Amino acid sequence: MKDDDGEEQEEFVKEKKPKGVAALIDVANPNAKGQKAGVKAKDMGSMGTEVKLTRKEREALEEVDEASRMRKAAAAGETAEGRADLERLRAARERREAAAAKKAQEAAEAAAAEKAREEAAKAADKASKKASKSKKKKKKKDDSDDDEPEFEELDPIAVKKMKPPMLKEKLKERGLPINGNKKELLERLLEFNETCNL
Repeated sequence: MKDDDGEEQEEFVKEKKPKGVAALIDVANPNAKGQKAGVKAKDMGSMGTEVKLTRKEREALEEVDEASRMRKAAAAGETAEGRADLERLRAARERREAAAAKKAQEAAEAAAAEKAREEAAKAADKASKKASKSKKKKKKKDDSDDDEPEFEELDPIAVKKMKPPMLKEKLKERGLPINGNKKELLERLLEFNETCNL
């Protein structure tokens, strides 16, 4: 700009001072475009510097490789120890299979024995029922004068083992009341049984 005198005058522009730490530290925005990213980790290995291992590190790596090679050879049965291990495994497998077959055979025999016992018990029960029916028929013929009906004699131990529905059934057969809990039903049936036996 020119003055009245014709002299050029410098224009005075006031500079803005940065506030805070920006005046002290050179801060750059990491998100700003145009900045070149740093070196990537995958590119670091190809920078021409080859990593050299120490003797101990090389020996450790060789030991690990040798151990893995030996494990693979043993698993394949290529070594004496591997063959011995495979033989022991085969023998153990055969023992387990034999034990399982024996156990299955014993279970089948036990099931057959249980079935035979059940059939024998049913046959004995049928025979006892037939015998008691024939005895009742004989007694009815012999005691045609008696007005009291004959009931089969109940074993007190068997009566105590009966469940309430069975007790009620036996009480119904004898014409007795069927109300009450198991204890009352037992007492009623046992009393009746004792009076009939006298």
